[in-house]
Amino acid sequence: MTDTIRILIIDDEPAIRSLAIKILRQEFPDFQPVEVNDAGGLAQALEGPPFNIVITDYDLGWSNGIEVLHAVKRRWPDCPVIMATGSGNEEIAVEAMKAGLDDYVTKSTPHFSRLHASARSVMEKARQHRMIRLQTAALESAANGIIITERDGTILWANPAFTALTGYTADEVIGKNPRLLKSGIQDKSCYEKLWSTIAAGSVWHGEVINRRKDGTSYTEEMTITPVCDAKGEIRHYIAIKNDITERKLLEAQAKRTDRLTVLGQ
Repeated sequence: MTDTIRILIIDDEPAIRSLAIKILRQEFPDFQPVEVNDAGGLAQALEGPPFNIVITDYDLGWSNGIEVLHAVKRRWPDCPVIMATGSGNEEIAVEAMKAGLDDYVTKSTPHFSRLHASARSVMEKARQHRMIRLQTAALESAANGIIITERDGTILWANPAFTALTGYTADEVIGKNPRLLKSGIQDKSCYEKLWSTIAAGSVWHGEVINRRKDGTSYTEEMTITPVCDAKGEIRHYIAIKNDITERKLLEAQAKRTDRLTVLGQ
């Protein structure tokens, strides 16, 4: 069961509000409209639960669309806003877009009829932006080091855990190649296998010995995943790094202990 779509419609003219509702129902048959025609109504709406989208006239007798836009964005920064005017005005549109407006329509019959499509479009963009922020926050807070690279290996992004693991800040590695972590200890065939695997579009998982910025070596467990575009072409790689140095030391100690035990017998 999906949540009801709530749309705030701000206009002085009842006929325009009714027409907007009729047009919007083509895209959102069951949406819940909230109509506002004065400052008090807007203040009350802004005190209530959030809206999926706000549609406001520009020329309001008690305010204007830019002021409404600012008020809505202060209350709900992620809420998309569409502005409608009686006639096209490029200066108003530019000013509004700079202020954070998501789309602009005129009330002329052919143009206003696309209001429902505009609403669907800006709502989808807002959803995508929220997902990107959520995903970025997840990557930023991940315990494992993560880097995103171009197809040629050029680093585009690194999270704080990568800095904690390697000693390199994001600014120090962006634009560089992950080979700066090479310790010289790892066998060359490992990297050949790695690149042949990911270049073929497959996920590579293995262990490598790398070197931190301070020169100390460490062992990391790494997974590299190719990221493809809609055509199936590899565009980026995502590498997830986990420091297993301590685990490897404990495993080596356990093996030595086992060997000594066998010899002692």
